[in-house]
Amino acid sequence: MITSPARYAYEKVTCTKLKERNDMLRITFQDAGKSGSELEKIMQPFESEYKRVNDAIKLYERLRKWIDSGYSIPIYAEDLGPGLVLARYEKNITQSELAKKLGVGNSTPAQKERVGYKGASLEILVRTARALELPTQFNIIFDKNPDTKNEKAVTIQEKDSDHAAVQEKKDPSLYTQSPGYLYKGQPPMSANTGTKNRPDDDDDDGYGWD
Repeated sequence: MITSPARYAYEKVTCTKLKERNDMLRITFQDAGKSGSELEKIMQPFESEYKRVNDAIKLYERLRKWIDSGYSIPIYAEDLGPGLVLARYEKNITQSELAKKLGVGNSTPAQKERVGYKGASLEILVRTARALELPTQFNIIFDKNPDTKNEKAVTIQEKDSDHAAVQEKKDPSLYTQSPGYLYKGQPPMSANTGTKNRPDDDDDDGYGWD
């Protein structure tokens, strides 16, 4: 993922060049008689490369707005993990320093960041946010479809050092709340359904990092 303004500028230039290349290739293949599914099959690897870079740029732009807002604007659920990665870079906190704050092994933050905290529990995300000295109350949007009538959002609010409350709002206009709690050492509640997930592993750090 993109973690600096310099890298962002570089990838923007790269994305423009890839788009120009793809447009030229498409015209070249069309002039050679390629069309339809055959043309799309030929273009697929080139378009995939462009999409990968373009998606990284869009993610950085979303996260940049989130950070610049003081973490107050809504964030997509899938962006929260990468958002914590970028926040660590912004605060000049090393992975080793983060591990020390969390009381986990030095390699653990690197492992989590490598996949953008994908699959991490809300408790882990809240604890990481606290370790990074971020606000631990976020608006999280679960459905990216702007036409969805029942848009889901949750607010994660840290209550104390041992647990975090999760409140669900199925419709921002109704403000229906279903509080659940993520307790250290107890089965967590699912943010979207309020149902119990698998209990965290009983490991040394106490909340399922490993």
